[in-house]
Amino acid sequence: MAITAGWLIFNVIDNFINSPTLISIDTTEYPIHKVPFPALTICNMNKINVNHIPPSQVEVFGRERFDAEEWLSRVTSILDMVYAGCTEGLCSSEQEEDEHLTNQEIKKVIQLTAPSCEEMMFKCSWRGTNYPCSELFETHQTDFGFCCLFNAVYNVSREDEIRYSGAGDTNGLTVMIDARRYEYFMSNFLSVGFKLLVHGSHDEPEVGERGMAVPPGQEIFVAVGAEQTFTTKRAVEKFTPQKRNCFKEDEVKLQFTDTPIYTLANCLISHEAEELHKKCGCVAYYMPGNGELCHENDMPCLHNYLERLSKDFELSTHFWDNCLPACDETKYWTELSSSQFPSPELIRNDAFTDTFQAILERICFAVDKNNFGEWDDMIQPHCPMVTSGKTMELISTNATLSANLYDMAVQYAQENMAKVHFYFKTNSATRYKRDVVFTNDQLIANIGGLLGLFMGFSIVSVFELIYFFILNHFKGDTKGTQSVTPVTKQPG
Repeated sequence: MAITAGWLIFNVIDNFINSPTLISIDTTEYPIHKVPFPALTICNMNKINVNHIPPSQVEVFGRERFDAEEWLSRVTSILDMVYAGCTEGLCSSEQEEDEHLTNQEIKKVIQLTAPSCEEMMFKCSWRGTNYPCSELFETHQTDFGFCCLFNAVYNVSREDEIRYSGAGDTNGLTVMIDARRYEYFMSNFLSVGFKLLVHGSHDEPEVGERGMAVPPGQEIFVAVGAEQTFTTKRAVEKFTPQKRNCFKEDEVKLQFTDTPIYTLANCLISHEAEELHKKCGCVAYYMPGNGELCHENDMPCLHNYLERLSKDFELSTHFWDNCLPACDETKYWTELSSSQFPSPELIRNDAFTDTFQAILERICFAVDKNNFGEWDDMIQPHCPMVTSGKTMELISTNATLSANLYDMAVQYAQENMAKVHFYFKTNSATRYKRDVVFTNDQLIANIGGLLGLFMGFSIVSVFELIYFFILNHFKGDTKGTQSVTPVTKQPG
């Protein structure tokens, strides 16, 4: 019994020392309005807008630096280097070292040639209120190019800008997006549409690796659920990060990052960039931080490393050894459903006049910069009235024009547009608590319980043992002494 009790007590103490924290369910009914609404990144499948090549040198350098032919050649070389890894044979390795564009200039070229958020997004609403899309979304670099980002905060001073919301579609975000397929120039996929990613507000978006594809001609409903984990104060104060298996925001500084806010996703990206920088002396254009960007001569090393990283999981093992979860984090999951958009039968309904108006405005915006053949003659003369919001007045007196514009709106939207709704699915979330496995008094109670179960042992037994040994000790000391027999006085 003593051996069994000792073995079990050893396991309890070993668990207390080496795995001192435990994650358990705190509640399954945590109010969803107390959980941050997720960040959302939307990217066009097309990475380069054909009408943006080349970008203005004034926007890149602040002045005219090269002649037109040389500038076009340099832009083409940069885009081939960034998106195709110089596989198209358009990269130029003959440039002098001092002629290379700086990191910021290269990123500016990539951003200015990408589809802009202003071109891609329109008709945005948050919790039932319409907003200019520029107030809700900002441009951000990702592993899929420059994309549009909602509700992400990478600066501690802006923490109060994170949005919260309740459950249901009316409490979420709705946005219409325009792929503008007629401006497609370069993509990783032979498809038209968008890639979406729902992620944490502090995470760098990895759209290329984890994004969901959304085709045009669909109305998408993205129902979001959340799970939140928090760490108690006593667990944070009592144990080191390795013991409690999590990092607080101020406990680790990442080398390659654009934010001081720690997350597991940011840590893994930082270590990937750090390892790449050690091996190649440079980093990929989308990686955060201020590392030197890889140029033409670095492409073989870059692509060899990224290919090995994607196939050899042992290569990234030490990333996980150095990256722990954040002590307080929120994870999101999604469910998608969709239907055809827009309905040719319903678009004439007065309830959808604003959507019809918005689609026609996008068409006018498009024909102003592109050749649409017969559509140019059909709608361009009427665009001034359309853009001034007088579409219904325009078609009310011309049945033929009305039919043509409705058909045009449906065709354009089905070929180029999607309408997406993001919202919390349920009123509550599951909340987990990371806490100490045993407090000191619980550890004592656990050990005492095992001793009592196997040996009938208690605190009273301790004193009994002390008494037993003391008694035997003094009993042994009396062996060499003479005993005195008391004399009893006899009567008489």
